[in-house]
Amino acid sequence: MHSPTAVIKDQLFPSESFSLAYEHLREQFDERLADKEYIEILNLAAGNGEDKVSKILYELIAARKPFTMYMVKEKLELPRSIPELNRPAPAIYSYDSLLTQVEEGAHVC
Repeated sequence: MHSPTAVIKDQLFPSESFSLAYEHLREQFDERLADKEYIEILNLAAGNGEDKVSKILYELIAARKPFTMYMVKEKLELPRSIPELNRPAPAIYSYDSLLTQVEEGAHVC
């Protein structure tokens, strides 16, 4: 049976790549920002697969350059969705009324 501390550690650092990533983030950022970046990386792993994120983390760490969760997200190549706009078509007569006002010399703001 695992102690509560061991269970939390297993959840926060599911593999070596996550531990290494956290160490790198702590070297790059202050504690608060490093924690925030790391939590976002854990969230990406939960939603997109721990193995995929782990592989990406190893690649980023091997590059020996600073990285962020945005870089991890970009490497996941998630599909980008474009929100659908449900706006009614404009009433043409409203434009006609504006043109009529301008022609009559009315000032339109």
